Amino acid sequence: MRLYKDLLVGDQIGYKKYQILWRLRHNKFQLGVYIILMAPDPQNLMEVIPASLLRQPYYQKQDLFVLGIAGSKQEAYELVRQLIEEVYRETGGVALREYIQ
Repeated sequence: MRLYKDLLVGDQIGYKKYQILWRLRHNKFQLGVYIILMAPDPQNLMEVIPASLLRQPYYQKQDLFVLGIAGSKQEAYELVRQLIEEVYRETGGVALREYIQ
């Protein structure tokens, strides 16, 4: 699992950021946390999934690139919107993969 250098963190996460990241790295069960991932499929930009899904065998085999963490699905979608707006403002398009790299 790799983390985006400018990791997006929702307001509901706040001071629990490092505890949540530790739990993600050590495959601990978490409720009420949503993860924003770079989609493995190049046709898609991002995925928003509950952190509890990361314990599934499919996700454990993947090289995940975490863009952000949020305390609710709505907050995760708001972070996605903010990131897309930032990419569009900087590049004039939505080439997220090129912007991140």
